[in-house]
Amino acid sequence: MHDLPWVPFEERTWTYRFQGPVFVDREGYLSSTDLGIGASFVARNRMVEGHLSIVNGETWSQPEVSRNKDVHARLGVRPFVGRGALAGLAVNMFGSTGAYDTTAAQTRSRLIAQLAFEHRFGALAVEYFRAKDPPGRMVARQPSLSSSTDAEVTAGGYSAFGWVDLAAFGRARGVRLMGRVEHLDPDTHLASNGHTRTIVGVGYRANEFVQVLLDGEFVSYEANAAVSRNESRLFLHGSVGF
Repeated sequence: MHDLPWVPFEERTWTYRFQGPVFVDREGYLSSTDLGIGASFVARNRMVEGHLSIVNGETWSQPEVSRNKDVHARLGVRPFVGRGALAGLAVNMFGSTGAYDTTAAQTRSRLIAQLAFEHRFGALAVEYFRAKDPPGRMVARQPSLSSSTDAEVTAGGYSAFGWVDLAAFGRARGVRLMGRVEHLDPDTHLASNGHTRTIVGVGYRANEFVQVLLDGEFVSYEANAAVSRNESRLFLHGSVGF
């Protein structure tokens, strides 16, 4: 069991896993770990880094159910390493391919393109997401797919997230403002079946082990999303690591 190339990587930029999963994990398209083998590399000064994994494809939640294997790969490039303010700029690409069932030839694929900027006092990232699945495999998480008659559906979406420490403005170090916006269209061939999630909050990071966060989470569903009500929540989160 080991970390897969994308979700743990994005969580390190986001730093708020204790608030909730990142976009593709929350929506059920990718997971953080799986059984298999993997290798990663980091070039000098992190100018180029990559990660390749070959795994069962069932994630951490269940044992292997077929002989199929999934392949996950990520490549990141930081073109301005050592060049001042732009040193934290990175372009990251991810792709995966696999299958649910050999006899039914039910395949799955994922593609993510991300532009990110990281600094000791903040981070900002925007990403584009694409996925293909048999609709029956995703209908439990995306109920609007129950009306699909296609053998395979294409999902699309985007996410933008970031945080900033007030120390960047000469204010209270450790006090942070955070937020993220993410939109998913579970089937690009169906009209008005997507949803948008917005998360905003303020928190305090005492050190890398202790954080608290007060945040609001709001989800709005389009007319054909098969969900009758929008959602709103207020959270008080805490995290203590060791």
